[in-house]
Amino acid sequence: MKVIQKINNNVALCIDGNGKELIAFGKGIGFPKTPYILDDLTKINRTFYQVKKEHLQLFRDIDEDVMNICTDIMDYARIHINKTIDDSLYFLLVDHLNFTIERARKNIYIPMKFTNDIQFIYEEEVKVGKWAIERIQKQFKVKLHKNEAIIIALHIAECEENGSDLNHDLEEKLIDEIAKIVEQDMDININKDGFNYSRFVTHVQFMLNRQNQSDSISSENLQMYQDMVEKFPKISICVDHIKECIFDKLKKDIDEEEKLYLMLHVNRLCSREDCYR
Repeated sequence: MKVIQKINNNVALCIDGNGKELIAFGKGIGFPKTPYILDDLTKINRTFYQVKKEHLQLFRDIDEDVMNICTDIMDYARIHINKTIDDSLYFLLVDHLNFTIERARKNIYIPMKFTNDIQFIYEEEVKVGKWAIERIQKQFKVKLHKNEAIIIALHIAECEENGSDLNHDLEEKLIDEIAKIVEQDMDININKDGFNYSRFVTHVQFMLNRQNQSDSISSENLQMYQDMVEKFPKISICVDHIKECIFDKLKKDIDEEEKLYLMLHVNRLCSREDCYR
């Protein structure tokens, strides 16, 4: 195996014997000067194929302990959930849990309201989420809100290969329209090859395919929604336009709870991309 690019001391971009790119994990494999030939493949303990360039940026500044625990969570999920789980779960977990742990260390928590229906619909996924937060709290000495288990469960559900209820072409065109709305309303250029956009698309796909589960918006989230509308009026208008587009194409309504999450994702996409014109 040829190691062609160091990501960190224990993670590297490689090319296997068939000429396919992969991310490899192994103690010290990123330490030697690249490129070099790694003859001892027993040093490799984890590989990810179908590497997207946007995924590489995730590993530059993220604590390796976070990366390792995300591997454990994904392995645990694959053992305890009787569904095929795509490798993209790993990258979502690394991205999400890195910030979750940072916020927990600063005693910052963004309240999220989910109905009890989620726990019944994704019972196995929620059990994995509960296992995950126990591991995280013990290893990182932080306190996580119990709803974090459901957020992790939803990330798992996003990556389960169940097939979309939407026609693939329709979904693709709709997501493209939503991206154009964001670019126009927020006056930005989106890097569609970047991880931030990939993460945004994953959220939108899940939102389009899930059934409406929420009832009335919680009081905490209602206040947060109102604060977001007041603080980010452009994002609020953008999300209203996205809501109109979805209803026009699918006759699917987006409630205030989902609008809040969509506002957070649009804001995150814009702020983290640094893509304002």
